[in-house]
Amino acid sequence: MKEDFNIKVTVRNARLLEAIRKKYESVADLSRKMGQHQSTVNSLVTMKIKPINEKGWTNLALDVAAMVGKEPENIWPKYMREIKLKKASSEVLIDLDGVKQIMADGSSEKTLSQLSAIKQFSAELSPRQRKLITDRFVKNQTLEQCAKFFGITKDRARQIEGHALRKMKQRAVDLGYGERTRYAFELNQRGKELFED
Repeated sequence: MKEDFNIKVTVRNARLLEAIRKKYESVADLSRKMGQHQSTVNSLVTMKIKPINEKGWTNLALDVAAMVGKEPENIWPKYMREIKLKKASSEVLIDLDGVKQIMADGSSEKTLSQLSAIKQFSAELSPRQRKLITDRFVKNQTLEQCAKFFGITKDRARQIEGHALRKMKQRAVDLGYGERTRYAFELNQRGKELFED
């Protein structure tokens, strides 16, 4: 089926965004009241810049924390302080079945994050690997179903899946998601969760 739908997923610091929304109409509103350009503050929200440097908290992070009435440590826990994303958003093309799945699932955020991760991290996979990963993690098919589609054994499907997942992990690290990605990207036994904190 043709991929007629485009979904955009943006990664943001939820703690910071929630704190901003409690006191201000928007990031733009906070930026105006701080006398900062919106793109500067937004870079902190979308984690394109770090809240710390070699000397400690940046002036921007301290100013934003003060404006929202929070301690910087509460907005940026230790594991979030070193994150610097090259891109904060990703677009995913999906077909009608994918849209229906998002609408039917009680967890559309999980499905969207899976779609985005699969799209971005599978860029260097072979067409066969990409199809198997998409069928497994987007369409929730079993290894048996995938093996039957490709006319291979279940063990061979597991090998292809394992090789593809290792390539995807390496791609995540290469894209600048850092060492933490090696741990955050570990899949559970059934391979149903792409990210866990």
